[in-house]
Amino acid sequence: MSREPEVRPFPFTGGDWRRRSRSEKKVPVGPDRSQHSLEDSTASVQSVQPIALKHAVVVWLSKYCVVLIYFSVSLALLVLLVYLSFFAASMDDGSKPDFLSCRSWGFGTSCGLWGVDCRPFESEWTAFRCPTRCTLDQSSSLAVFGSSPYRADSRICRAATHAGVVGPNGGCAFYRFSGAADAFYPSTANGVTTKGFLSWFPKTIEFEEASSTYCSDLSWWILSVGFIATAVVASVLLSWALFPSTSFHLHHTMLGALIIPVTSFPTPAAAFSQAAALGLFIQGYARWGWHSYLDTIPTYLTIAVPENAPNTTNVTSSRARVVWEPLESVQAYSLRLNRVEVYRGVDTSAVISNLKPNITYFVGVAGVASWGIDGRVGPLSNFTTLEE
Repeated sequence: MSREPEVRPFPFTGGDWRRRSRSEKKVPVGPDRSQHSLEDSTASVQSVQPIALKHAVVVWLSKYCVVLIYFSVSLALLVLLVYLSFFAASMDDGSKPDFLSCRSWGFGTSCGLWGVDCRPFESEWTAFRCPTRCTLDQSSSLAVFGSSPYRADSRICRAATHAGVVGPNGGCAFYRFSGAADAFYPSTANGVTTKGFLSWFPKTIEFEEASSTYCSDLSWWILSVGFIATAVVASVLLSWALFPSTSFHLHHTMLGALIIPVTSFPTPAAAFSQAAALGLFIQGYARWGWHSYLDTIPTYLTIAVPENAPNTTNVTSSRARVVWEPLESVQAYSLRLNRVEVYRGVDTSAVISNLKPNITYFVGVAGVASWGIDGRVGPLSNFTTLEE
């Protein structure tokens, strides 16, 4: 009788094991396939990731390629126009002109006692550039005094237009400060009418023509390309907390821009509305320039203003005493002689010395707030010093 072969468990030695009989031939155990399978799966996943990323990029580009090209070209054109309009200007001698605004001046009301903070009163020739449309604003705050030389607190660009060195569309020229003068006479030239001032002023300004390149104003070209900047509006709306001290101001220029898209209908009423909106848009930028829709109330408007002009007593050939009424909610007073600050303190009177004989002077007083900001000057009075 045949006998079943005895079956024994193969001892576990850390490798592969199985049951076998004595009659079985020892078959060599092959390598472990599980580890290779895991490595192959990992390699497959890693090879799939770049393919999936590449596919996602191709799909995104196929959907937004036109938009991307449009914004890239528009932005590049806008940057080029801005560079040529504001940064590429140069004089023939290689110098770069200072870009001034229509409201820039060489001497203000914050120049300290006797204008010490606005020294020197004489200077070398300096290249400057003016924007376009400075002659459109006829506001009294843009007044020009004199006719070559001009009073230094005149608006430089309007004075340069009056002198003929800068055209109505802006341009480049040279100016310099040339000391004091005793009288400034009015005249009209190049669409600008200057005011007369028959008294002394410590600082004057003169102009000289110059040859230059890239001094043309490209504002209208920039405006035509700037409509693509709607993304900037969205970014501002999403980050309103960056402007905590501002308030929204819808100018009539922006109102016209908002009306035009919603009146695109072939009706007489829509055509009339579009014409009115276009007029608001063009007139707003032509009259007021590039204004923001985020405005802050000027601090000086909140400071009390004197109701009466100051009184002048004890006038001699070189001295005069000025007295004015006290103001509420102010910490100090600023006395102006011909718009030059000659006293700053808490008293309601001051003695002005070092005056010239037989000259008419104009004085006014402004309040000073606790944080050091000057308010508006009240009514002016005048006096004439005696002859020696």
